[in-house]
Amino acid sequence: MENLSQSYGQDDYTIGHSPMNIGTDEIIKATKNLKSKLCSGEDNLPMKVIKDVVQTNATLFRIFFNSVCEKGIPSRWKTAIVTPLHKAGKKDLVTQYRPISNLDSLSKVYERIVLGRLNELGELNGVFQHGFKANRSTTTAMLELQNYVSTNIDNKKVVGTYSVDLSAAFDLLRPDVFYQQLQSKIPLNLMQTIMDFLSCRKFSVELNGIRSTKRSLKVGCAQGSILGPKLFTLYISKMENLFSDETHLVTFADDSYVSVAGSTTNEVRDLVKTNLIKHNEFLQSIGMVTNVAKTEFILFQKMLMKTWIH
Repeated sequence: MENLSQSYGQDDYTIGHSPMNIGTDEIIKATKNLKSKLCSGEDNLPMKVIKDVVQTNATLFRIFFNSVCEKGIPSRWKTAIVTPLHKAGKKDLVTQYRPISNLDSLSKVYERIVLGRLNELGELNGVFQHGFKANRSTTTAMLELQNYVSTNIDNKKVVGTYSVDLSAAFDLLRPDVFYQQLQSKIPLNLMQTIMDFLSCRKFSVELNGIRSTKRSLKVGCAQGSILGPKLFTLYISKMENLFSDETHLVTFADDSYVSVAGSTTNEVRDLVKTNLIKHNEFLQSIGMVTNVAKTEFILFQKMLMKTWIH
């Protein structure tokens, strides 16, 4: 199989194509889970129309999607119309906008099928990950962290927790690194489809009815895509191998909370420092950028109550 270790900076990471034998039941299930939206990508084909046609003739889609598996994803599916979504702060700063991609409806159905195949492989993105999973949320992530802290405090331990936030995380996913890290965990035909999905992508920005010229994307996975969140959590899944058994890790998408417990404040600070160095080195090795302004550290310990007798 082609060695992709030197491919960073290119835009084509395809490693061939193989049949996936997609069935009509998968297609019907995939479209059922998609919202009947009227927005569309370059195809100007709303999802509502796709869902209606699938109910009438799913076999036609089965033939088409299996042909895509063997011949490659159409270039049109790889073009995103990006609409800037304001997050917060000043509206005249580009950094205060999140790029949301409008993609072709057929691409989203195909992505949903691929996502279903990935989910069948089990917990590839780590048990520590609470993002984009059934029965997991920010609430379950915080409850797990709270349980770790309170349990150790009850055992008279000092707990240190630091949080790490990544800048433009989805936009920095490197396909070559993704392949190197996950090629042994994902079946060949599925990996070929994923690498095809990540290759030769383009985008144009649309604002107030005006659309820019198309530009190529050499890295990243499209914001607003069906596969994007899953691919990103798989991309950072190796993080759980960084730390010792004594370290507690909880993540939600690109936000990480790393905790340790010790007998003294100095012991905890040393452990946190060691973890933070390893953590940062790992993130740099996969092309991620830490948002220093949002990196925080906090110490938890039981306060002793003293009674003063006058």
